[in-house]
Amino acid sequence: MPDAERTRRELRNRAKLALWLAVPFVALMLLVSPRGDFPLNDDWVYAKMVQALADRGHFGLSPFSNAYALTQTLYAAPLVKLFGFSFTLLRLTTIFMGWVTVCFTAFTARELGLSNRAAVLAALTVFVNPLFINLSYTFMTDVPFCAFAMIGAYYYVKALHRPTTTNLLLGTLFSIAAFYNRQLGALLPVAFVLAGAITSRSSLRNALNWRLALPFTLWLPVLISLPFISVPTHEQLEVTVARPDTISTSLLAIGQLSGTLASYIGLSFVPIAAGIAIGLRYPSSRRLMPSWNRVFWIWFAFLFAGNMAIGMIPWMPNIIRDFGIGPVPFSFLKSRWEMGIHFAPVQIGLGWFAIAITAIAAFAVCVDTIIRRLRLKPHRQPALRRSQLYFPLIGGLMLLAAPFTLTISNYFDRYILPAVPLFAVLVSLGLGYRPTLPRICAVSVFLAMLFTWSVIGLQDYMAWNTARWQAIDILRTKYQAPDSEINAGFEFNGMYTSGEYLRRTRDEPETFKRKKFWVIGETYRVSPEDLTKHHDFYAILETVPYYSWLGFETRQMYVLRHRNAAP
Repeated sequence: MPDAERTRRELRNRAKLALWLAVPFVALMLLVSPRGDFPLNDDWVYAKMVQALADRGHFGLSPFSNAYALTQTLYAAPLVKLFGFSFTLLRLTTIFMGWVTVCFTAFTARELGLSNRAAVLAALTVFVNPLFINLSYTFMTDVPFCAFAMIGAYYYVKALHRPTTTNLLLGTLFSIAAFYNRQLGALLPVAFVLAGAITSRSSLRNALNWRLALPFTLWLPVLISLPFISVPTHEQLEVTVARPDTISTSLLAIGQLSGTLASYIGLSFVPIAAGIAIGLRYPSSRRLMPSWNRVFWIWFAFLFAGNMAIGMIPWMPNIIRDFGIGPVPFSFLKSRWEMGIHFAPVQIGLGWFAIAITAIAAFAVCVDTIIRRLRLKPHRQPALRRSQLYFPLIGGLMLLAAPFTLTISNYFDRYILPAVPLFAVLVSLGLGYRPTLPRICAVSVFLAMLFTWSVIGLQDYMAWNTARWQAIDILRTKYQAPDSEINAGFEFNGMYTSGEYLRRTRDEPETFKRKKFWVIGETYRVSPEDLTKHHDFYAILETVPYYSWLGFETRQMYVLRHRNAAP
């Protein structure tokens, strides 16, 4: 077949995949509306950067963020200039980038030889991930980073098979775009070089020697720009540096976190693991796995038992529940308010045990699948180079490990997300290049279950945030409450009082009493809980009802005033 005809067929196939993968996003938006002119999570930080660029033509790095967020600021600012600023608009841009992420996950799977059906299953596994769905409804940097990173990964995977200048150039350009959104984008070319070095094909090495020079010179301006991308000294936050951990406490923390990550990743890939498990056969019943692999599973079993003993199963306390990060169902057994259903202690224990065992089993299947695939002889993997398999593995592991450079206790759940698309592509190879009908059915059932779980959590997340901002609007309009006297949660105080808060901490350090999360005064408060039951110094002004699919019940958002405050 001529190259031009092959290219046309490939483009038609990619377009067909993209259209099919748009369907679940449309279904999601019909089930849970993305409308709501209010910030979620940390996205008020990046929204302010977009506002500054659209209104004043000024780009400046926010003192509240470690991520550059330059790329998403550049593509969002013209839209804000055209249609006007709203968080709904910013949210729609992230949903679009989520669709791009899912599409290029499927394209990368196709590049590794998988059929359309297998590629769609890999892409949908990313889509139904509760973290991915939740963060797609924000203007956080995670999903846009995933989009640019997966486009770059797609061209890098192509370059490892066909090392043309075009593939190398596009892979590098999109990795730079990912870098300017989150600095982890710099890991993609590193993973590419390492994967290429592992290959035993001298022809690829020779091709890379001269072609690498041109695209990778694009990183020189990036390196030169780094000293100029910083927050002005007078705007920098005062950060209290924690005491360095001892070696023993660091190792314990890393051990606990590795168990957490393994459980979380396993749960993310339950659909694919279920499909792989159907018809999975080992060469010998006497030897289920190599001896070195057994050592790993014995270590992991002890690690799991240790986490279980100290009550860390399977997630750390700071995962999901800090500021509404991620969907509530991942922590539903730890918070009755969030779930709205009361469980007996025995039910809670059985629920945690079932979830943990499912996650560990799925993780075991995924790891075993990757090991088996990497050990296959080249002639058993047609039209596929071994380096193409190493790239998503190395890239995913690096993206997963990079946040360890931060304080270990601040490893949030959303740091896992960038590695999920790469792992999904790699693990999906275990389904076979053309998965059988039983495997497709098994994957589809678990995809539907995870999607339902994610949608329920997303609906609750959007519902109580909508009610919270309605309560804030009541305080601002009906009671004429100044923003500086309202404590309405991290997002509100970040958006509207953080600037004044920083000014007072610098200019009035002796008279201004610091509080958490940019709170200045607390004459008024908005809370999902009736605080009058626990504190007699609050009085209820009004309540705002909202309906949650978690428990399928109507709940209340409370508008409160401190009793000692003047009317």
